[in-house]
Amino acid sequence: MAVASMVLGIVSLVLFCVWYISIPCAIIGLVLGFVAKGKANRGEGGGGGMAIAGIVCSIIAIVLVVLLIAGALSFISYLNQHPNAMQKFIPQTIPASGSPPPSATPTGR
Repeated sequence: MAVASMVLGIVSLVLFCVWYISIPCAIIGLVLGFVAKGKANRGEGGGGGMAIAGIVCSIIAIVLVVLLIAGALSFISYLNQHPNAMQKFIPQTIPASGSPPPSATPTGR
């Protein structure tokens, strides 16, 4: 169980941007880590260090996913409140008058 906890914790940490995979892996890793740590403390099994590593990696992954989702939601909220905020980052390829750029007009040759 300790090895599975550590593996799931590492997987959830590496894939924190893919939240729908990371969250279940982190939750299962946490549960397995606490069970394995309890067994290691009672002397029924080894791998206490791997269980702690799985618990720590799972907690860090959950925190990163929560921060990622909160950041994405706040960015979306900001863009909804300031609809022209991204205008300076988008290159202007078509002039405001609606006419094509000078390089696209025929020269008559």
